[in-house]
Amino acid sequence: MSSGSKLPGFVRWPLRFLAIFFSIVLFLAVTGAVVFIIVGALTNPDKAILDRMLHGFRLGAELAAKVWAPAISFVLCVMWAHREHEKRKEAQPGNEV
Repeated sequence: MSSGSKLPGFVRWPLRFLAIFFSIVLFLAVTGAVVFIIVGALTNPDKAILDRMLHGFRLGAELAAKVWAPAISFVLCVMWAHREHEKRKEAQPGNEV
């Protein structure tokens, strides 16, 4: 357990992973909705704005959840774990360089 965190690692890391995962999914879903509204207005102006927005939101969320979010979340969690491990290793007595 790190000095600044009260949660054990088996709880902290899944929570971090899920927080990053859902943040990325939400960001890309909203981005997809905005892009579909703008591009749809130029390419298919007779379709309702709400339909374009919902389609873009769904497609952005699906793409994020299946492709981008799991990979980015995993890599960020591994990077943070490595940094914590290195800090813990440096803080141990007898590790003078």
